[in-house]
Amino acid sequence: MGDDALLASYRKSGEMEVIEELFNRYGHLVLGVCLKYLKSEDEAKDACMQIFEKLISELKHTEVLQFKSWIHAVTRNHCLLHIRKIISVEEKKNGYLKNFSLDFVDFWMEMNHTYEAELEMKNLHLSMEKLDADQRQCLDLVYFQDKSYQEVSAITGFDLNKVKSYVQNGKRNLKIILGKHHEK
Repeated sequence: MGDDALLASYRKSGEMEVIEELFNRYGHLVLGVCLKYLKSEDEAKDACMQIFEKLISELKHTEVLQFKSWIHAVTRNHCLLHIRKIISVEEKKNGYLKNFSLDFVDFWMEMNHTYEAELEMKNLHLSMEKLDADQRQCLDLVYFQDKSYQEVSAITGFDLNKVKSYVQNGKRNLKIILGKHHEK
C-alpha cells in the first residue's frame, strides 16, 4: 500500500497500525534528521518519538501530498524549535548569549539545509545522467515533472508496463549509483 492510501486509511479509521507502518518506513529518516540537528543520540531518539506521537493527531486533519518531504520538513522544524528552546534556556540561565543568537541559529540552519539540499540535487542529477536514457526520461517525467504513469506512456509512446518497468529499474539503478557516490 502506498503512502497516499495509508494516509487516507488513517484519516478514515484512525488505526494505529498505519502510524506503525509509517514509522517502519520513515523512522530511520526522521531519526537521521534528528541526529543531524541535535547531535545527541538520546535527544534524537526522544525527538523521533515525539514527532511520531504528534502524527497521531496531525494526520487526522492535515492533507499531505508527499509524505516523505512533509515528514522531513516536520522533523527539521521540530529540531530547530528544540534548539531554540535550549538556547533560550541557556540565555536566561547564563545571561551571556545575546538576543541575535537565536536569529543566527535559524539563519545558519536554513543556509546549511539549503546548501545540503542543493548538493544532494546536484548529485542526484549527475547520477541520473548515468542511467539508461529511457529510465532517465521516465524518472524525470514521474518525479520531477509530476506526471502519472499513464501520462508518461502517452508522452513517450511506451506501453504502461514498460513505463512501470523503466521507473522501477531506474529507481533501483539510481539507488545503486547514489550508494556508490556516498561511499567515496
